[in-house]
Amino acid sequence: MASVSPLRFVLKASLLWVALSVPFVVLYLVFDPMRVLRWHDDMMPGGVVSNKGNITALQYLHNRDSIRYDSFVVGSSLSINFLIDDWLRFLPDGAAAYHFDSSAMDLEQLELSLKFLAENAGVRNLMIVWDTKWDVGPSVFPAPRRALPFVTAPVIAPDGFQAAVSHWSLFSGWYSRAYLNGWVCELVGARPKGHTIYPKYQGIHYDPITNEETAPAKNDSLAALSDSFMLAHPRLAGLKVPCLPMAPALTPSAKQTLARIAGVLGRMGADYRFVVVPNRKSMIPAAADDAFLRDLFGERYVLCQPALGYLTLNPYHYFDDYHFRPEMACKIMEYVYSE
Repeated sequence: MASVSPLRFVLKASLLWVALSVPFVVLYLVFDPMRVLRWHDDMMPGGVVSNKGNITALQYLHNRDSIRYDSFVVGSSLSINFLIDDWLRFLPDGAAAYHFDSSAMDLEQLELSLKFLAENAGVRNLMIVWDTKWDVGPSVFPAPRRALPFVTAPVIAPDGFQAAVSHWSLFSGWYSRAYLNGWVCELVGARPKGHTIYPKYQGIHYDPITNEETAPAKNDSLAALSDSFMLAHPRLAGLKVPCLPMAPALTPSAKQTLARIAGVLGRMGADYRFVVVPNRKSMIPAAADDAFLRDLFGERYVLCQPALGYLTLNPYHYFDDYHFRPEMACKIMEYVYSE
């Protein structure tokens, strides 16, 4: 039996892989499942969040010719419940606000987002919502969720190469079995079989004008439970919660990125706040990290813990272990703009 040369085998295998992949590439180009190739009337159909950063940027570019946005809430999904209508109470009359958030935003993505806004919007007011984890990113997610395509939106990528990398990451994330399984089943109206990481959330309302996601039914049910909880534990309101300082977490690279962010904000000339929100573990930045941020951002840096630590004691202030409800976000904004 004649042997097959390694080069010929590799060539045949490559051609077979291309032939099998072509139908999926066509599907991706036609349906644009990640909402990254172009703007759609339904950027978040049925409350599906493929990659919020892409939706955020494309929706903004579509809206900006008809709406002159000048105020932005920026951050990861932690920022989504700082609702625009609530924030407008603290802004000058006539402000037009937009949620510029991205799934699992890290400091580098924050820098790119602010540069994008500096180049494409006349920014007057800005609220950056951040966590003490500093560089969140998908690497901290449990293994089953790491395949979710949370990457920098190609439209805000710093160059063509990074944009191409983002496009490839999005396509390969969609092409993964765990994601594709759920997406195809959703497309044909079938129930997924086996493991899927396709993010389908029920009861989510999306506002394309503000780029906000809300869950009114779930929020209303939790509000009733929250009121009952506070009636049963009235002494929790305003209670000073002991906090534990973290170990120094700002790496030299993170400090350099934050310094560049401060430079972008300085050149932007906006009235901004860099808000570090309370966390359920009652952790505060290490003294060295806190001092660095205060030197960098001055009075615009607002650390909400321990002052607002008591809010974390009410479990019904939260949708889950991490994301708090709009009512808690309102109390945070009242504190931020009273300082």
